[in-house]
Amino acid sequence: MSSLRRHLSLLSAVLLVTACGGAEEPFSEEGPAPVLESSDVGGEVEAFSACTVTLDCGNGSTLQCSSAVGSCSSTSTSVTCDGETRTCSCAPLVRTIRQGIGVCYPSSHPFGRYHINSPESGVLYTWTSNYANLHWNTGTGVNLSATSVGWFTLDVTASRQGCAQTTSFWADFYAADCS
Repeated sequence: MSSLRRHLSLLSAVLLVTACGGAEEPFSEEGPAPVLESSDVGGEVEAFSACTVTLDCGNGSTLQCSSAVGSCSSTSTSVTCDGETRTCSCAPLVRTIRQGIGVCYPSSHPFGRYHINSPESGVLYTWTSNYANLHWNTGTGVNLSATSVGWFTLDVTASRQGCAQTTSFWADFYAADCS
């Protein structure tokens, strides 16, 4: 349909509503304004109301969905658009493990020091490692000594009280020869 024909159809619909005694509704900022489209069949005008919902999951992540036909809803833990529901995860986010002081073998004081970058509040971090002995674990950081020269892996499992989902992440580091 040509642009001119579409505009004339829209103008005709507005004039018809006004001539029939209908008052134009003021624009409401509570929801989206309807989008008027003219169909090719008989010049009928249809109104469509699009929507978008966004939900803050509370663990640093958000959910969002949109609908072209105005079918959006949300609860405290999920969003639904056009019948498709997405639910917030309670699992902690993946974080980066940073090296403070590197470790060498044979290890002596000060031991290697490693920590979680930007740890989440209320999350329990459990550390394990291959080829390294963990000495002092604060939850968000660990001191360790290497069991040999070479690569070792630090593994972290993050859990949140009341949540059955856990998150695991790891990083590889190198223990140099310090003899």
